[in-house]
Amino acid sequence: MINTYNIECALAVARLKSFTKAARELNLSQPTLSSQIQKLEDSLGTRLFDRSTVPLRLTYAGEVYLKKAGEIMLLSENLEREIRDIADNKAGRITLGITQGRMPYVLPKVIQYFQEHHSGINICGVVSTRDEICEKIENFSVDFGIYAEYDELESRLGKDIISQDICREELVLVSDPRFIHPENLISGLSSTIDVRTIGSIPLIVPARGILLRECLEKVLERHHASLQIALTMDDTISMYRLATEGFAAAIVPKGITEWVRPVRDVALYSITPYTVNYRLKIIYHRNTYLGAPERELISVIRETLERLT
Repeated sequence: MINTYNIECALAVARLKSFTKAARELNLSQPTLSSQIQKLEDSLGTRLFDRSTVPLRLTYAGEVYLKKAGEIMLLSENLEREIRDIADNKAGRITLGITQGRMPYVLPKVIQYFQEHHSGINICGVVSTRDEICEKIENFSVDFGIYAEYDELESRLGKDIISQDICREELVLVSDPRFIHPENLISGLSSTIDVRTIGSIPLIVPARGILLRECLEKVLERHHASLQIALTMDDTISMYRLATEGFAAAIVPKGITEWVRPVRDVALYSITPYTVNYRLKIIYHRNTYLGAPERELISVIRETLERLT
């Protein structure tokens, strides 16, 4: 008989590459988890993990087992959701992969809705990077994710991931007016920056590899413009806060400016000759069952983001 608890333990160890971290996540002692995995390996007659490496690695048998085990867990969860639909959705859990920048203004709204309408459904937010969210969808660590794409960049979504467009999110320039000069503005428009002149504005920018940085570089490449980098950061919320302190300007998703309280008054500028924006999506594995709570989750996320963007 298949023991889904053993599978859950093995999946946690594989994902976190550590018995200690997996035990902490599962609320087990490290010896208890090690014993559980040892029993599983003994029953299978082979090792699933190479314990001689740091971080921990899967053996080939482990790779095969965990791939199928993840599919089994998804089938089990889908079965529970179908039964839950029949039982009026009285209990269950949905995990949502979300970036740190969007977590504070999306997750509370989602949790509030489910507390009011489905008190037995537990919403679990998993804060991850954009690429990590895709990985967690593919290995069944989370059920849904909020994902951003830029039209001019190649999509990184795998073939097993389904996406639903939610809305467009404009990128705006946040700046103390002293950094903005008349030549930076479109003629006749006091709050619209000409992207071709952006190289004269000191900017706080995200680190390389982050979508926002890739987006900015693509836009500037098209218009033969350059970046004047004042500071590089990994966190768009911190970029916004520093910009509102007057350190330098920053280009951030508009949603952040709607809920993060600025340190002091600053101006928001659109960027032209065309509006620069993301496409926000909700993503999930193609084998995920969409019951009533799951469909409502998508609806609440869409409504929340549409109000802010």
